[in-house]
Amino acid sequence: MWVFIVHFLGSITVTYYFTSVVQTLFHRWFGHKNTIPKLFKGHALGHHLDYRSIDLLGDTYIESEAHVIWYYAIPLAPPLITVLILGSPGVIGGFIVSLMFTIWWNIYLHRQYHTSNVIWERFRWFHAKREAHFQHHRDVRSNFAMVEYWLDDLMQTRK
Repeated sequence: MWVFIVHFLGSITVTYYFTSVVQTLFHRWFGHKNTIPKLFKGHALGHHLDYRSIDLLGDTYIESEAHVIWYYAIPLAPPLITVLILGSPGVIGGFIVSLMFTIWWNIYLHRQYHTSNVIWERFRWFHAKREAHFQHHRDVRSNFAMVEYWLDDLMQTRK
């Protein structure tokens, strides 16, 4: 039982950070360059036009890029297949739970950044993350992370 718990918790942790790295790198490499046209169109020409630097916060979230989120899953497919083939039940369970949570958390928190009067506004950490995200809208060469902004520190893209 302890082995299962250690595998499960370890897998959750590794998967969360790995998925956050993938999201951040894909956003940096493809979100604002026309390398993958559908991703570029949905993100840079959709979301960034809907939320221009002067109009970043609204009463409701504008659904403009929901169709591009799954492009971030492409680089996660090989690790998923590897884990499914080689992983223990704890690793497989942790990977799947964490992958689903991390994708949901990124989407959810992103929507909260652009919506006024959300429950998270009472926390300082939320204001810091929201402001970092808004800075990305003002300068698309900075702050690519959605949740883990230490990745921008590592890439030297944080403003």
